[in-house]
Amino acid sequence: MAKFLSNLSKIFKFPGGVEPATHKDLSFQKTQTIQNFHEISKKIFDFLVEIGDANNDRKAAEIIVKVGDKVFAGQMIAKPTNSLAVAAHSPVDGVIKEIANKPSTHPSGLENLCVVISPDENQNQNKNKNQNKNKNNVDSSDLFDYQNKTLPEIDKFIQNAGIVGLGGAGFPTHSKIDGAAKSHIETIIINAAECEPYATSDDILIQQKAAEIIAGIQILAEMLSPKNIIIGIEDNKPQAIKALQEQIKAQNKGNEILIKVVPTIYPSGSAKQLAYLLTGKKIAASSRTTSVGVQVFNIATIFSLYQAIKFNKPLISRIVTITGNVKNPGNYEVLIGTPIKEIIDFAEPLENSNGIIHGGPMMGFPIINENSAVLKTTNCLIVSSEKLFPPKLPEMPCIRCTACAKVCPSQLQPYAMAWFSKSKDFQKAEQYDLFECIECGCCSYVCPANIPLVHYFRFAKSEIFAKRAEQKAAEIAKERFEFKQFREQREKAEKAERLRLAAEKAAQKMKEAEQAEQAEK
Repeated sequence: MAKFLSNLSKIFKFPGGVEPATHKDLSFQKTQTIQNFHEISKKIFDFLVEIGDANNDRKAAEIIVKVGDKVFAGQMIAKPTNSLAVAAHSPVDGVIKEIANKPSTHPSGLENLCVVISPDENQNQNKNKNQNKNKNNVDSSDLFDYQNKTLPEIDKFIQNAGIVGLGGAGFPTHSKIDGAAKSHIETIIINAAECEPYATSDDILIQQKAAEIIAGIQILAEMLSPKNIIIGIEDNKPQAIKALQEQIKAQNKGNEILIKVVPTIYPSGSAKQLAYLLTGKKIAASSRTTSVGVQVFNIATIFSLYQAIKFNKPLISRIVTITGNVKNPGNYEVLIGTPIKEIIDFAEPLENSNGIIHGGPMMGFPIINENSAVLKTTNCLIVSSEKLFPPKLPEMPCIRCTACAKVCPSQLQPYAMAWFSKSKDFQKAEQYDLFECIECGCCSYVCPANIPLVHYFRFAKSEIFAKRAEQKAAEIAKERFEFKQFREQREKAEKAERLRLAAEKAAQKMKEAEQAEQAEK
């Protein structure tokens, strides 16, 4: 343990990585404040709250409202059905207009089940809340006394508040807390790196909400009692670093919170890479950070956790960076379910805009349909243009330069994985540790042959997942068929046994009747 404690003052260096231009100044050109989108935009529009995950039924929630119902801001509209699901809430006072499949904010652009809410024209999010309280509503007049609750009770509250990881993956926060408690983690890492170019939503959140963030970290520390609490932040955020330092000093509660400033190298914000930077502990992509006594939470998640526990506010809004080729770039507080088109229209795209990127340019994806909605994991929207993102040159054959391998933070051989993925030799691709790939995009960024390597990796993974799902379905079908055969054979045997017993009983009665007749004679 002494060796690990000495490591807390050291910054390690993970292998590979790249240093793309950050472009973070674009969203700070006009203002360095968080603007409330729904206060400065007077337009009335419907909200599309996606329920569950478009590609994972395990994360789905059960809708508990129906068309025509009146709802208020913060009211639960879908309840979790399992441990990997979280609740969904109405972001506004309004009426349920429709429950239907709508275009999802997903790389596939496939439809996902949405609750469409038509807001009241005169919004007052606090109006009649006490009159409308029900068992499904997280919001109440009584604050949640987490200090006198068991961890399962706290987890349930966080699950019903709809809190998920806001750094990108959207993993349920209650599940991470539960996993950390069961693993008896020693170190909590707060991820404030925000390494994706263009994105500044975490930066501005820290600058303006540092007090709430540090208070949220203290709450998390009370739940998990870790030996070490480390905030990892890149060195390109001096104002955010200063704000955190001031609040740590002001809120000294005995829990030592260490700020470690790391170099601005992508992908330092990836959980496993950040954990290595801060602790020197290596974590395989197939393992979780808890396997080495570490749990990582995004800085925006901590803020949402604080709001839920201290004010009973479910996750119905988040900070989103709007940047790129727009007239009004900035960081906006946006309600979950807001149509992306409405935000982009307000930001006023400039001439020659040619698309929208969800997330960052490294790991993000193009928006297929602008009518899809802001998700809990929407941290950045970039309006693209040929000037900002020049057209990709034609893909050329791989020249085996190994540049991709040199920058891979997972120390893989992307050129080999791509070769087998393209040729659909998925078994071979797996042998080259396909699933160790974190899809950071470093390999594609440096490839001189313009090969979209990550595209091929995602394709291979999706095909493998589809094949596994097909095999599982076939196994289930086989089990059902075999059980049906077993049941039919059992029923046939039971029927034969009943007939045999009935025949024996009839023969016995006949024998008894004959004996009685002979006795009478």
